[in-house]
Amino acid sequence: MKFNFLFLKELKQEKTWFIMGLPIFIGIGIALLLFAKRWPTQCFFLSCIPIIAMPIIVLQNLLGSYTKEWRANTFQYLFSLPVRGWHIVFAKLAVNIVILVVFSFIASSLFYTLGKNMEVEFVDIARLPYAGFKNFWFLYILLIIPALPFHLFPYMLTKSLTKISKLRELIIIVVSIGLLIILFNYFLPFGTKMFSFLPEATISMIGDNGIHTSGSANFFPGLAAWTLWGIIMLIGDCIIVDKHIEI
Repeated sequence: MKFNFLFLKELKQEKTWFIMGLPIFIGIGIALLLFAKRWPTQCFFLSCIPIIAMPIIVLQNLLGSYTKEWRANTFQYLFSLPVRGWHIVFAKLAVNIVILVVFSFIASSLFYTLGKNMEVEFVDIARLPYAGFKNFWFLYILLIIPALPFHLFPYMLTKSLTKISKLRELIIIVVSIGLLIILFNYFLPFGTKMFSFLPEATISMIGDNGIHTSGSANFFPGLAAWTLWGIIMLIGDCIIVDKHIEI
């Protein structure tokens, strides 16, 4: 019930995304589909922009929601409620994941449709229990969602500290991200080896003479390691907020 209350609160705060952003986003997609008959290449490359931009925009929105809470001192209200730190973190994260899923689904559909109209052949990972667009969108989401708590961690760390200047805050964020990247470089090979029991992904590309298998890759172990790293960062975010509540 506590999580539901916070989730609905965050959803109401982000209602502009759905009331204004969604119709505009759909309108742009329809416009690109209409103009695709005349300028197919240009429209196809324009459809790449939302695919790349959506993760960045959602990440900035997630960080911005925390910034607004801290500046308005409304976090003190959240801390006064009988909630745990993970309730706060999960509520904000869940709402931004909903935004990401809805908008990226539309963006991916547009990109995939325009690509098919141009007869662009997409890479197919044969061992996934999905095909075509489901395959493409499923991988897109799985790669992006673990990145959200990873980028949130250094920001949460600096906000849990008190009386630091903007310059020190920036330095701490940069150093934290650098350290996390260094740790991740060691974690990924270890994680890939740990999940080596997962099947390799057979990557195939459709050519003029049929399907040509280009080889296999340890994609699934790497993806599992990446997801585990995101979960570790998410646990870290929850611990930081819990400590802040106790203070």
